This record gives sequence, structure tokens and C-alpha cells, in this order.
Amino acid sequence: MKVKSYIKQNVIYLLLLLIFFFNFYCNKEEQDNKSFHTKLEEAELKFENVSFVKGYKDCQPTSPNCTYILFDYAKISEGNFKDEINSSINDEIIKISNQFLEGSKSKSIEEVSELFLRDYSNFISKNPKSETIWMMEVRGKVENYTPKILCYSISNVNFLGGAHPNTMFRYINFDRKTGKVISLNDIFTVGFESKLNTILDRVIRQNYMLKPEDDLRDKVGLFENKIEFNNNFAITKHGIKFYYNPYEIAPYSVGFIELIVPYSALEEILPLNSKARP
Repeated sequence: MKVKSYIKQNVIYLLLLLIFFFNFYCNKEEQDNKSFHTKLEEAELKFENVSFVKGYKDCQPTSPNCTYILFDYAKISEGNFKDEINSSINDEIIKISNQFLEGSKSKSIEEVSELFLRDYSNFISKNPKSETIWMMEVRGKVENYTPKILCYSISNVNFLGGAHPNTMFRYINFDRKTGKVISLNDIFTVGFESKLNTILDRVIRQNYMLKPEDDLRDKVGLFENKIEFNNNFAITKHGIKFYYNPYEIAPYSVGFIELIVPYSALEEILPLNSKARP
């Protein structure tokens, strides 16, 4: 009888132990899943498209000989710091557009559009026989976004008469934890400047298969025999991309220059806690 009682007690103890571990595992799994979903929710942003177009005398961009201005870009509809980030994107879109309209101090895409069409109307009134059409297309899209950063690009392609169209491309990187724009000082170590310039010189020479002694003015067409970093950069999955618009460091005929610096080449100036690290 004692043996049976002992076995019975052990069985009950074993069952209680199994129930404890089962409950512990289920609770832990539930907590882990909750934590996982919370991280996903924190990292998630939802976007919507904004489209705005105005044509001269209400013509459509798809119509022949139509002078028009078009804005087509993504903005955040849901997510942390959506208002701050959307405001920065909107400001940059207007800033880029104003650069191509003489004396423009417009503060909205509607004002930019009105000035664009007014300038064209004045041009036609002074040149009634001209068949020249103008256009401006401003587009914005998400290039890369992670729980740490959001990389956004804005392009402005336009023709306002003259010898050729104009193009400007601009990158903005946002800190997902604050909504603020990230600068190079935020991602590199103090005193990074000269080292970064040296790295960029090596990258451009590799891209164009040049020797260290080759002159960048002769071989690439730059204004100077050197390349330096600018603040037009994108944090990508593979490295930091630096973008140089026409006329910035070379004539229009050279076009844009894009240099992607892999993270492996930036180890010396990229802290372990840098927002730019993948």
C-alpha cells in the first residue's frame, strides 16, 4: 500500500510539474509574441500617395503640347512622428521647386504651381509665336526604411525653356526614434571629414578604373582634381550613397555622379551604435 501511495504521489507531482512547465512555456511564448508584435508595430509605417497637377489652360499632361506642373509623392499616413517627417518632406519639396522659379518664396505646392503657370503665361505674352512648352515634375518616394531610419528621395525634373532640361535629386534621412533629419555628424565619429574624403577619392577612382595619379578633371570631368563629401546622401542597405547633381562638382555634360561607399570601407569612422549600420 505504501508503494502504491508513493507512486501515486510521484505521478501527481510529475503531472503538477508538467502543468507548471506547460503554463510557463505558454506564458513565455505569449510574452515573446507580444514583444515581437510590439516591435513590428513600432517599426511599421503606412504611406499614402499625394498627387497634384495643374496644366496651362487646364490641359492634361498626357495631351500634346501641354505645359504643366505635377507633384506626386508619398507621405506617411500612420506611424510615429508622421507630422514631423511629413513637414520636413513638404518643406524640401517646396525648397527644391523654388530654386527653379526666379524670386519664388512660395510656401505650398499650390503657390509654386500658380507661379509656374504665371511665369509661363508671361513668357507666351512676350513670345506669342513660340511653340515652347514648359514642364515640371516633382516626385518623392521611400528609398529605404528600417526600425532605425527612413531614407526618402525627392526629384525635380523640369524644362523652362533654355538649352536643356534641369534635374535635381535630393535625399533625406530620418531618425525613426525622434523624427529628426539625420546629418553626417549623427552617423560618423568626430573628425570623420578628411578620412571620408579619402575614402570617396578611392571609390571614384575604382568606379572609373583610374590610377592614384590620374587627374579627376581630365579623366572624369570634375571642376577640380578632388572629390569631397556633400550632405546629399542616402543610408542604404549596402552602404552610404553620395549623390552629386549636375553643375555641383562637374559640368552639365557629365551628368550626375553617384558614389556608393560600402559599410566595410567605413568601419574606421562608423561607430558600433551608428544609426547607419544595417
